[in-house]
Amino acid sequence: MTRPLALFLCCLACSCGISDRTPGEFDLQRLIGRWESTAADTHQIEEWSRAEGENLRGKGYVVELGDTVFIEFLSIVKFDSIAVYKAQISDQNNGEVIEFRRTAQGEDFIEFSNPGHDFPKKIVYRLQGDTALQAYIEGPRDERTVRVVSDFIKR
Repeated sequence: MTRPLALFLCCLACSCGISDRTPGEFDLQRLIGRWESTAADTHQIEEWSRAEGENLRGKGYVVELGDTVFIEFLSIVKFDSIAVYKAQISDQNNGEVIEFRRTAQGEDFIEFSNPGHDFPKKIVYRLQGDTALQAYIEGPRDERTVRVVSDFIKR
């Protein structure tokens, strides 16, 4: 292969976004941005931004009648190639950070679980194209499994 052709192919590969992710692996960077709920009764927002390396930092909050009534501080960090979702809510769990490890993933979804946590035990993000996201939390409540679903659009 001639040197100019090799250089061209290298540049082409870089410009096409070829990465070291394996097929079927969720690309965390697709979460970056501001996501707003589509529900009429409540206004939920999640904002994600890039942190160091492949890691993300985020914030989730709920606004009712112009007031913020709920806020959580979030991050997704990789430890030994396993994504860990971290959530901190100041008035829950004594303000401690609760960790959920990635337990499943695909091209368009990622699931985090913490079987030792009371509620939720599972957090799932499912992308529907580049501008729609469904997120849900799931776990036991009143002797049954409850799933709380939120639909978001990217703003």
